[in-house]
Amino acid sequence: MFHPDRDEVAHYYRFQELKLGRRYQRGDTPASGPTGEAIGYDADGVHPMRPNPRLTDHPEGHPIRVAQEEFNHTYCAVLHLLEQAFNGSPRMLAVATGTMYALKAQATALMQMPEDDGRTAGPTFDYVAPSSRRWAVGETQRVAVLPNGPYVVYGRVPLRRKLKIVSENNDSLTWQSGLEIETEDTYALCRCGQSGSKPFCDGTHAVVGFDGKEASLMPPYRELQHVHDAVDISAQRVGELCIHAAFCIGRTRPIAKMLADTGDSDVRSDVMGRIDHCPSGSYSYALSRGGESIEPDLPRAISVLEEEDGQASALWITGGLPVHRADGQSLETRNRVTLCRCGHSANKPLCDGTHREIKFSEQ
Repeated sequence: MFHPDRDEVAHYYRFQELKLGRRYQRGDTPASGPTGEAIGYDADGVHPMRPNPRLTDHPEGHPIRVAQEEFNHTYCAVLHLLEQAFNGSPRMLAVATGTMYALKAQATALMQMPEDDGRTAGPTFDYVAPSSRRWAVGETQRVAVLPNGPYVVYGRVPLRRKLKIVSENNDSLTWQSGLEIETEDTYALCRCGQSGSKPFCDGTHAVVGFDGKEASLMPPYRELQHVHDAVDISAQRVGELCIHAAFCIGRTRPIAKMLADTGDSDVRSDVMGRIDHCPSGSYSYALSRGGESIEPDLPRAISVLEEEDGQASALWITGGLPVHRADGQSLETRNRVTLCRCGHSANKPLCDGTHREIKFSEQ
């Protein structure tokens, strides 16, 4: 009945305390009931909730039903995360705990929504089948963005660190792979930027009230690209994807100015190499306008990026690993994608380089 080390009762008995209005104390038994101090409450803080609310109480699209459906998705997310935690991924317990805070906030909001009979709405606790959940099902290997929470990575996707190698003048040169980071089959990566165990999530997002609202879904790359034709190469760029890793700038001139000289194969090779190092895929290239883009051969993996002077950077998603947004939509699957992990990008879940402005650090 009691925790072996703390004066805490099991879940069921906590409900009994609330029902009977009194705390259990050492020596109490299930038969005796609670004999400890009385439980006080603020009558003004009690909501006259309609008993046993159901989704069918309101038509589809009604604000209360929409809120109840959101609650049910979060409720089943908690169940899913707990299942992951108790089936080989114990670190997911912190993520489940954080999601419980979100569940509490949704329940409180529901109980403040007035019904027509003078009472208030409440949660229905309907089960959402896995096939209908927004992010708990999908490809074996995938990244799922939790609402106002972390990135949950499924399928034992390799995780490693990558360090940007720069010149004595901090010119971007290449990426150096570090050792692989040990993970569980399913793991969660911090998105709020405030975890005490980066790059992993420790549930801090729930404590600090992280706002992870996502930007509007971007159109496909080909619809946004600006094409710059040159000799035997056609460079394509989508500025909205840029994270300012600066491989396109160079010491003396940027790619945009180098394109005029790609008749020289050395210059053309240099342009191709710089584009291959662009982590976000903002830059890409083909051999001719409209041709198939030539991409570097990258593994399906996630890299935790560090730039010059210890600057903590984005999460680099490579190899066409699918990313599913918290709103149920999917990012365009590309060979190179960079996700925000500082919590301040205006283009969430994508990185927009804000980590440089705020001097984001893992410390």
